[in-house]
Amino acid sequence: MDNRTMASMIDLSCVQANHDEAEIAAMADAARTYGVFAVFALPAHTGYLKDLIRDTDIKLGGTVGFPSGSVTTETKLDEVAQLKRIGVDELDMVVNITWLRSGRYDRVLDDVRAVVDAAAGLPVKLILEVTYLDEERIRRGCEIGVQAGVEFVKSGTGWSGSPTTLDHIRIMADAVGGRCKLKAAGGVRDRETLLAMHTLGVTRFGIGTRTAKGIFSGPQGGSDGY
Repeated sequence: MDNRTMASMIDLSCVQANHDEAEIAAMADAARTYGVFAVFALPAHTGYLKDLIRDTDIKLGGTVGFPSGSVTTETKLDEVAQLKRIGVDELDMVVNITWLRSGRYDRVLDDVRAVVDAAAGLPVKLILEVTYLDEERIRRGCEIGVQAGVEFVKSGTGWSGSPTTLDHIRIMADAVGGRCKLKAAGGVRDRETLLAMHTLGVTRFGIGTRTAKGIFSGPQGGSDGY
């Protein structure tokens, strides 16, 4: 896979609590350099990021419910409304991890469906944070995403400290069965891993700036928590 094709599947993210404005600006510069698909920051910094990519074709992403997913549904809907006013092109929302782990699947479905409805046509990616889940709950989360009408199910936020693995992706791919798309994030740290996940069906990848530099420059990759 050449770098241009790979870049078309990559979202750069700067969504850790310790990322400052200089790092967000560096991410925007890297996004321009590599021609990635989209960029993401936390909600308070999304307007700043929009200004940094204003004259490009790079998509502006918005984050909802980061990092735990356990804010109220009403809070998530407020975030969606604010992000839409800023002008985001798509939304990555965190599942209510506590409800999913507790088997409160009806509540999870209502929560996700409410965000999809509020997005009003903007693509929504449902982040499962798979490193906190067993196989049954990964599968349940994927099924809920499909039922709610998300465009993607996504493996992680990058906050958990543990990497998404190929086994996680295999479970997700089997669970969705082509009914929605797959995004991998949280552990995609080198080109080899990215290509292996792409072979399993992943078409979008969330990575950080230093990792991106490693992936685009050679096989060794880098690591900054994504």
